[in-house]
Amino acid sequence: MSYREKLSLRTMFLALALVVVGVLLMLYGSNMLFEMNSLAILVVGFAAILIFSGIILMVVALAGLASV
Repeated sequence: MSYREKLSLRTMFLALALVVVGVLLMLYGSNMLFEMNSLAILVVGFAAILIFSGIILMVVALAGLASV
């Protein structure tokens, strides 16, 4: 396994962790939205940023694996 493959796999695992944390924050924030908590908007926004950055990292990692 080359260095580029290892780096792409690490990036893939990091992206998966970001998406999982983002989904968990989204679930927590959506529960707070029903209580009309002002912090819920920030939590849901941060969760959306984490989810989309994880998806972008997955695409970059898959492109890196495909180019090896």
